Amino acid sequence: METTVIRYLVKSVTPVLIGMCLLSSCSDGGTSGSTSASASSKLAANAGAPYGGTPWAVPGTIQAENFDTGGQNVGYYNQGNNNQGGQYRKTEGVGIEATSDTGTGYDVGWTTAGEWLNYTVNVAAAGNYTVQVRVASQGQGGTFHFNVDGVSATPELTVPDTKGWQNWQTLSTNMTLSAGQHVIQLHLDSAVNGGLVGNFNWFSIGSASTSTGPVAVPKTGTKKVYVHMMPWFETNSSSGNGAWGQHWTMANQNPNIVDANGKRQIASYYYPQTGPYASGDPYIIEYQLLLMKYAGVDGVLIDWPGSQNVWDYPKNRQNAEAIVAQTAKMGLSFAMVYEDHNVGMAYDAGLIPNKIDAAKQDMAYLKNNYTTKSNYIQLNGAPLVMDFGPQTFLNGSDWNAILSAFSTPPTFLSLWYTIDKVGANGKGEFPWIFSDGMAGLDSFYNNRSLNIKFGVAYPGFNTFYSAGGWSGPAWTLPYGATFSTTLNKAIAAADVNNIQIATWNDYGEGTMIEPTQQFGYSFLTAMQQAFGVSSSQSELQLIYTLYQKRVKYSGNTGMEQKLDQAAGYLAAHQVSSAAAIINSI
Repeated sequence: METTVIRYLVKSVTPVLIGMCLLSSCSDGGTSGSTSASASSKLAANAGAPYGGTPWAVPGTIQAENFDTGGQNVGYYNQGNNNQGGQYRKTEGVGIEATSDTGTGYDVGWTTAGEWLNYTVNVAAAGNYTVQVRVASQGQGGTFHFNVDGVSATPELTVPDTKGWQNWQTLSTNMTLSAGQHVIQLHLDSAVNGGLVGNFNWFSIGSASTSTGPVAVPKTGTKKVYVHMMPWFETNSSSGNGAWGQHWTMANQNPNIVDANGKRQIASYYYPQTGPYASGDPYIIEYQLLLMKYAGVDGVLIDWPGSQNVWDYPKNRQNAEAIVAQTAKMGLSFAMVYEDHNVGMAYDAGLIPNKIDAAKQDMAYLKNNYTTKSNYIQLNGAPLVMDFGPQTFLNGSDWNAILSAFSTPPTFLSLWYTIDKVGANGKGEFPWIFSDGMAGLDSFYNNRSLNIKFGVAYPGFNTFYSAGGWSGPAWTLPYGATFSTTLNKAIAAADVNNIQIATWNDYGEGTMIEPTQQFGYSFLTAMQQAFGVSSSQSELQLIYTLYQKRVKYSGNTGMEQKLDQAAGYLAAHQVSSAAAIINSI
């Protein structure tokens, strides 16, 4: 059984392969020759031996002419299997000539689409490496990429017109490598200039960049920014009973009904960019926390149902703890916003014998399981505990008993204009969304004297309750300028040092700021601008691409490892390294 919860009132609720081959029917210097069909189907399944007998060291530079031994279809694939240049490895079927590039030596030429060269390497340490490739072309060249152990490892690169077959330029990309022996393959993808891709002198694989743990995204704003998050969403595959959770359905919506555009029927006027999700889905959590990070958020205020094992409280608590489990590795802090009303509802239903004892159990659980974590939010030297109310316990003596679970009192905040209901335990208040909108916020900021005063920002208010068959407020607040106005008011308030964004994902009330079909990334980019965050919508879109590839390659161990590394780079604010991995998949 689930409780029907109105959020406005209550929240419950091995070898590396690099291959390239050469066109025997072409001559160097751009002499025309026929372009053969792609030979991608001829990629060597097994590597030959490294040229010289020892795998090339990574980091290091590898000369293009030092491809693996084994001949055609093993060390390389060449359309004509002929050394047109007649230099260096004269019995091999790859065109090699002397080069006038710095350092002299040889280069590989007469290259055409579908050919490849393999190079066995030994990688000293796992990481995301910078790869530089020395190329030349008389006229516009073709495209190529690198494979690692038969899997694409870089985006396609285009050989530019360098104005001569011995006029050299260096191209750069990134490649993710694990430690140990691999085969890297230089694969030629397309040709333009008389059927030729270009000349290749060498490629270097530089020092690895590694993620060293979370790094804050720089911003100029000095106030702490927290986002209020609901952990209560379930899909039919996550709920445990085959049904969609009530916060997607309310009383009358059915997400199994899908329209012609692939949109599910949900209890909201707004639709998440990802589609309706399970709050405990690790891919969703990663996506949400990374978006928060790059929007300038410092931490998450999680709507916490308590510790009682009734109705949907255990599932919501499980989801909350899945969120907590990822906060530290993303560099975010967290705290809990308690729902004391949940205890009252459970007591009224005869599911618990004593309200105060149950609330004390909740506080003991919160203290022992959350506040001991290194990234739990500390405010004024004590752990921050917020209550969305109080709604059940309305006097100081009750809260004295409930908070006795803490040997040192927490920094306890209740909703605006309720501090008198929690006695001396109350250290301050936080405002929320109400029908009087800006006037109510102005009055709170200008006239309410408190030791601790939070600010709030929200995008608007438009509930689905009536349409969804639930009772609840029917008033609305417009969208448009509301979010930027409430943000600016909170930033400008002199005695406000902490801002709560309300909310990340309350779809039933229409207060969500996460990306939706209706609003896109607009709320997050507004935060970036307001808080002076050194990131933009492009990083947010990259995070969504990471999520999409997480879903696409779920269960593919190799791809999951690469995406794990990309997520680590994003947490470490190494965006280019993350993008190189994500865009290569």
